[in-house]
Amino acid sequence: MQTTLHTMEESNTTAAPARAGLTFTILWHPDARRIGAAAAIPFVDGALRLSRLAPVFSDGEPLSDPRTSRSQMHFQRTRDGVTVTLPARQRLVFLTDPPRLSADALATGACIGIGNSGVLLEVSAGLRLPDTDDFGLIGGSAHMRSVRQQIALLAPHTNPVLVQGLTGTGKELVSQALHRQSPRARGPLVAYNVAALVPGTAVSQLFGHARGSFTGAAAAASGLFTDADGGTLLLDEIGACSLEAQALLLRALETHEIQPLGGRSRRVDVRVIAATDASLEDAISEGAFRAALYHRLAHGRIQLLPLAGRLIDIAMQAAHHLRPATAGRSPQAPWLQRRTMEALLRHRWPGNSRELRHCCEMLLLKHRDSDQCPPPDLATAAPPPAPAADAAPLASPEALEAVLRAHGYRISETASALKISRNRLKRRMATLELPRAGALTVDQIQDALLSAPDRSAAAQMLRVSEHGLKLRMSALGIQL
Repeated sequence: MQTTLHTMEESNTTAAPARAGLTFTILWHPDARRIGAAAAIPFVDGALRLSRLAPVFSDGEPLSDPRTSRSQMHFQRTRDGVTVTLPARQRLVFLTDPPRLSADALATGACIGIGNSGVLLEVSAGLRLPDTDDFGLIGGSAHMRSVRQQIALLAPHTNPVLVQGLTGTGKELVSQALHRQSPRARGPLVAYNVAALVPGTAVSQLFGHARGSFTGAAAAASGLFTDADGGTLLLDEIGACSLEAQALLLRALETHEIQPLGGRSRRVDVRVIAATDASLEDAISEGAFRAALYHRLAHGRIQLLPLAGRLIDIAMQAAHHLRPATAGRSPQAPWLQRRTMEALLRHRWPGNSRELRHCCEMLLLKHRDSDQCPPPDLATAAPPPAPAADAAPLASPEALEAVLRAHGYRISETASALKISRNRLKRRMATLELPRAGALTVDQIQDALLSAPDRSAAAQMLRVSEHGLKLRMSALGIQL
């Protein structure tokens, strides 16, 4: 006896899944090594079949899961989706909403489970097998395939690339892949957080300086562009770059020349990759980022999307991070439980791939020596996403100064109080030319220390945080 499962709702939609066939990707299997394997099955006369024994997946094996029937499941194409006819005693469980294989669900990928304990599969429209080269980026979603295609397209060239995405989405990994796949792979890859560029000394930090070019310059220094000559310079957090440093970067990108402080200009062969989790478009409208530099950097642009909803990427990244515990385990007694993978797939991951990696590291720490890995506690409330926080209106200069003073000029606490992101606060402060601890001079600090009873009062006088003042004093060798 067979059961027909109607997995789509009657509708007037004219959309239809890709007529070529369906791709089945393993999201969970008792043998964790198989997670990410895919089978692209074409429709023959509008139908296709799947069972424990056929077809063969990209890792060279059929499903081979005892919970999957040897008899075939029939997937029949219809006008607005797919229906499934199941063998006797076989049942499908849907982990995605809506629980059906409609055209819309197949376009983004629907998650089905074989019963309550069998394999988990993502079913998507079209015929797609895993990329032959992942460029070090783990995942098999349509987005990850698109990112790899962009890397392959942009890597051979010398123009700048702008990599944008929320924190934890893998901007540095993409930048490293661009370097490795380029003709510059034998040259250096120099990474630097430009938020640390200090106004007044940005020329020296970027381009170097000659001996004796300023007080304390006992020896010549090379600078970031010289260090990256012949290779790639990754400028992280470009959205937090000061306007002064932006002007220097723009000139270097346009002329391919640098002029060390106190030295002669010279040509350099450097490819610049800039990364940011900030909206540079908003920064331009606020006057905190130069439009000319944005357009120069965005000659090539890669936008990374949040991890949430990319089921294949979540499953493959989790399997990768948990491999130290799953390797060598018998599929008859799997360490990584299906219920654990289900919990990972359902979580929204506000911290994206970085949060997922940290979660897996904690699972390894707690349960590596156990027989099974239980689902993690993912009930902790997630912080509000950056776009929602940045929707708050900007404070006036006077109001901003008052909030900064009330919170001891601490960036994180002030940004939280204003309901904006740290990057947006930094851009606003740069636009208003408010003091930064990293730009303080020896004379300014010593004058404040002489006038104030302690370092905390000196920090208030200088309008910077005490922690920032402490770090600046340490960098300048000032003893309290």
